[in-house]
Amino acid sequence: MAFLYHPPETVLNPAKYIRKTEVLYDGGDTGFSLAIIDWEGLEHMGMRWNVAFKEQGDVEKQNGNITCHGSPALKGVPSWFILPREIFHPSLFNSESRHFMDLIKSWPGAPAHRDTTAAAVFNSCAATYQDKFMDLELYHDTYDLLCNHINLETAAVLDVACGPGNISRYLLSKQPGYKITGIDLAENMVALAKNNNPEAMFEVTDCRDISTLTDKYNAVVIGFCLPYLNEAEVRQLLTDAHNLLVPGGYIYTSTMIEDEVNKSGYKKSSSGEHELFIYYHKAAFIKETLSSAGFGIIESCTKDYSGSDGVTNTDLVLIGRK
Repeated sequence: MAFLYHPPETVLNPAKYIRKTEVLYDGGDTGFSLAIIDWEGLEHMGMRWNVAFKEQGDVEKQNGNITCHGSPALKGVPSWFILPREIFHPSLFNSESRHFMDLIKSWPGAPAHRDTTAAAVFNSCAATYQDKFMDLELYHDTYDLLCNHINLETAAVLDVACGPGNISRYLLSKQPGYKITGIDLAENMVALAKNNNPEAMFEVTDCRDISTLTDKYNAVVIGFCLPYLNEAEVRQLLTDAHNLLVPGGYIYTSTMIEDEVNKSGYKKSSSGEHELFIYYHKAAFIKETLSSAGFGIIESCTKDYSGSDGVTNTDLVLIGRK
């Protein structure tokens, strides 16, 4: 059966308040729609079900003879639920908003839809990222710690969100026998990583898909990937990493952490063309999540890093053992 429904771009009710809509997602006749709504001159998020639950049992609508109004429908006219701006608008985003977003993204019924902004950002800034971080020595001592714990010259290592292969290159300089596989969601990053580490293997894979990998590893390295993931995604990534490790395998994580000020929010890319939401996770959350995933933390340290914008961030480095 196929229901007919009003395309979300045609829904402009309540007409007294809505000036225009920009559809973000259309879930078809079995889902919902999301849109940016111009509500009296201010941007809001609107949501509606394309087919209302009660309409699903209507034979005429099941056969496509009558168009579904969806829900909400005010006096029979397709309309929008208008959500609070504090949940979605960057300038109003706060810790409570962040919690709402995590709940939405982790809901099992959410559509299998991913924002492609991150890939676009990292593809556009791959060369700049390489110039900035390829030879950064600040974290070398933490990589040395990892190598000392692995203590295996031919270890299989997975470099998650590998970027231009900066961590892989350092590890190989210390342990040329390592069998490194690197993944990143940005094609341009993977191309640079291959060029910088011809002896390693690299492929385009989103860190949220590592559960599809079939090999087992002695170590999984997750260097500054967590700031781009919400809490639900962090939990899943660390659980997936645990499943990919051999017994006694090691995990390495690094991330900016939240201090007395919640710095989480939208940040512009170096080119100014894109914005990404950056998460400054709490140190306690990362440690608790590692523990819940089955890791015992064996090394912990912090590093202060001053960015080009003059802001100093505190970075947390953790090494855990399965």
